[in-house]
Amino acid sequence: MRLFFPQELDSYLERNGFNIIHKFGGFEEEAFHDNSEKQIFVCQ
Repeated sequence: MRLFFPQELDSYLERNGFNIIHKFGGFEEEAFHDNSEKQIFVCQ
């Protein structure tokens, strides 16, 4: 398993043609913040 910093993962997705629609901090659609344990993306 590899951990990604939030900015790093955002950059990888955008560089590979994904448009980030929304980013959540968990599967219950919690707001993403610095203490979030997860990064859940909705991409197009």
